[in-house]
Amino acid sequence: MLLAASPLAGQVCAKHIEVPEYPVVARAGDWKGVVNLTVQIGAKGQVVKVDAMGAPPILIDHAKENVKQWLFCSPQSGNTDAIKLRFDYRIEGTPTYPSPHAKVVIDLAEGTVVIRTAPPEMQP
Repeated sequence: MLLAASPLAGQVCAKHIEVPEYPVVARAGDWKGVVNLTVQIGAKGQVVKVDAMGAPPILIDHAKENVKQWLFCSPQSGNTDAIKLRFDYRIEGTPTYPSPHAKVVIDLAEGTVVIRTAPPEMQP
């Protein structure tokens, strides 16, 4: 399956995407926010560099490590290409225990990855 991404230059598509989870430490700390990534794609579709800014550092690190596992189609130019992605970490709903799996929506046409989870239930 190929998914179109929002490129900075040229046509780009994804061949393999690792679906992210919500980091346990971030959920426990009620850390949420948006991470904006600029991903450099090498000639063979591999991620060669990721620049990120935005949310708390733990979320930035998580988004960068996740996208490094992705594999894109080779750039049409034959060299490198860059795309922008937005990872949006959200904690919504009623507190739950144990930790639920995150609900993830990946929309590469818009360049967004939304990761939602419920807040942790306070333990006595």
